[in-house]
Amino acid sequence: MNLKEDFSVILQQKGKSPKLFEINKKKAKTFFILFPLANIILFMSLGLIIVYFASLKTQFLLDKPKLIQKFETETTLLNQTITNLKEENKKLSKDLIFNEGVAFSGSQFIRVLPNSSDKTQEQLIAIDSKKIRATKGSYEVSFNITNQSIVDRVSGYFFSILKKRNTMFFYPKDLKSFKEISYKDGEYFSTSRFRPVKVTFSKFELATNFELIILIYSKDGDLIHSSVEELETISE
Repeated sequence: MNLKEDFSVILQQKGKSPKLFEINKKKAKTFFILFPLANIILFMSLGLIIVYFASLKTQFLLDKPKLIQKFETETTLLNQTITNLKEENKKLSKDLIFNEGVAFSGSQFIRVLPNSSDKTQEQLIAIDSKKIRATKGSYEVSFNITNQSIVDRVSGYFFSILKKRNTMFFYPKDLKSFKEISYKDGEYFSTSRFRPVKVTFSKFELATNFELIILIYSKDGDLIHSSVEELETISE
């Protein structure tokens, strides 16, 4: 369109008076030049964006097998490392706990019997109200076994160990060391809410405090609770 002068446009709608619009030739030229140019730039930009994302998708599809293989390799190595650490920990624990020459300190007590599992993290039960009472010829240990599981009743076997330095007394069976423990030698219990426990030990020495170790196993022999706590004795 060759515009040499300004021009007018008459617009008439049905049933209405005609309207006159004066159009400047410079603005008209600018519009007819810039509008097609803007559309060209817009479509070129959209084309570049489409090409860019298409190339990303293609690159991802090409790299996907490599990424999956790398992830699977790293997962396999991690699982193998975890397995090795578990085996090493089991071996070290056994060497530490079952060695007669080892002097026990605070937290060094048996956690899991051979061929059983550690389920203490499931918190199936809790132990509270621990007390050691000194009588004339004995020590009376008392505590409560509380059902914390979602099942109506929890059952198993428990051991109570009273420890002073390297001397330990076991209940209910008179044992010499942890390696002699068989979970069925513990005292059987079954409770829906809580089970009060009272255990009597002969007064083997005078002391104002002892370590109380409590081990509880399920009916299948899995460890479901283990704790050690130093308690002051209550004198009558």
